[in-house]
Amino acid sequence: MTGSAAFVPLLPEGELAVGQIRAFTVNGWPVIVTRSATGLRALLNRCSHAATALEGGRVRRDFIICPLHGAQFDLATGACLSPTRYPTIRTFPLAVAGGMIAVQVPDTQPTAEELPIPTIG
Repeated sequence: MTGSAAFVPLLPEGELAVGQIRAFTVNGWPVIVTRSATGLRALLNRCSHAATALEGGRVRRDFIICPLHGAQFDLATGACLSPTRYPTIRTFPLAVAGGMIAVQVPDTQPTAEELPIPTIG
């Protein structure tokens, strides 16, 4: 049976401003952490449309905009807001303890469908 690993501390809470995105690899998982007007969120760093990294995108209100084609994804649920035909992006549990932002990822390694395709150029 597989489950989730422990929460992994990533950065001090004060080092992430509203609208900022930080990318990490946590136990093999590509993760972005961001702060919106409503709080901290952690998502898979992979657009469900073109498999590109989301870390170069923009955070507006409670969604992230893909830097490649402009699709918008809800930060809390990962659901695509426009156009809605793209699949939901995986989200991860996030906690703040002792002033550190920490995320929890599965204890299994991500599949190829959960990794961003490297950009060329």
